[in-house]
Amino acid sequence: MPRHPRLQITGVPMHIVLLGNNHRKCFTCRTDYFYFLDYLKESLLSFGAALHAYALMPTQVHLLITPLKEDSASKVVQQVGRRYVQHFNHQYQCSGTLWEGRYKSALVDQDNHLFSSYRYIEYYPERASLALSADKYEWSSHHFNAFGKIDPIITPHNQYLALAETHKKRQLKYRALITKNLPPEVIRLIEDAIKSNTVIGNKDFQSTIEVLTKVRLKKGTPGRPRIKKKEIGTLT
Repeated sequence: MPRHPRLQITGVPMHIVLLGNNHRKCFTCRTDYFYFLDYLKESLLSFGAALHAYALMPTQVHLLITPLKEDSASKVVQQVGRRYVQHFNHQYQCSGTLWEGRYKSALVDQDNHLFSSYRYIEYYPERASLALSADKYEWSSHHFNAFGKIDPIITPHNQYLALAETHKKRQLKYRALITKNLPPEVIRLIEDAIKSNTVIGNKDFQSTIEVLTKVRLKKGTPGRPRIKKKEIGTLT
C-alpha cells in the first residue's frame, strides 16, 4: 500500500520521531546533545516553527513542534538531520546515514491530546529505563515545562500558557497534569499514529484533517492480516 504524503498543517502540532539507523546510537557524549540542540534552535528560527517539548535519547529523538509557516516543520527536521549527520560523521570519522529513513510523525489534536504527547515525550526516558524519573533525565524539556528551568529552545504552547496565570502556578498545574499515567490505549494511539503518519486524535479530528489535506486516513488494508507492530520503544 503506497504511503500517503507527509501530513503537515500550519498551526497544528506534530509529534515527530527520528530513529537511529539499525538501532545505531545518535549521541555518544554530552557534546553531541549540545550540537543537536544548537542546530535545532537555529533551524526553528530560520524556518518558523515552535518547539514545545522534546526528549533526546541515545538512539532516538522525540519532538513536539508546531509549524508556523508552510512545510516549516519538515524543513526544520531535514536541516537538523543533515547538519547533525555531518557533525557526527566528522567527529567520529565515519560515513553513511545516521537516521532510519524518513522521520516519523503524526498531527496532534491539541484540544484533546496535546498533553498526552507532552507526557509521552517527557516520560519516555523513564519508560526506556534511561533515568529513574523524568526530572532526573537531562536531555528533555521536562525541566522547563515542569520546573521553569531556562531553556531558550522552547516556545510554550498556548494551552500550556492557559494552565495558570503565573509561571509557578503553571508549572505546578503541569506537573499534576502529566504525572498521571497514560492509559495503554492512549499509548497505542500515539505509537500507531506516529508509525503510520496519521493523527493523534479522535474521529472528529481525523475527519477534519482529511477534509483539510484531502488525504484519506485509513488504518490497515481490508483483506490483509494485521501484523503485530513493535512498540517504538523496542527500536532503541
